[in-house]
Amino acid sequence: MEMHLRRAEKLATVGQVAAEIAHEVGTPLNVIGGRARTLARRPGDSAEVQKNATIITIRSSASPRSSARCWMLPARTGPA
Repeated sequence: MEMHLRRAEKLATVGQVAAEIAHEVGTPLNVIGGRARTLARRPGDSAEVQKNATIITIRSSASPRSSARCWMLPARTGPA
């Protein structure tokens, strides 16, 4: 029982850290994504600029929370 409680506490801590990391990563990504969307829609830029801005927009829109879940996976499946 004590081992399960320690494991639960470890998982809770990992979850809190992952949430904080997701928040810290997400804010700059939102800014980058917004700027890239603006570039992608701006008339007069070359096709290459628009293409790269679209790629950045797509990549930056990936949810940091889903990435955090991936970071937590080893903690969930690893030994106690």
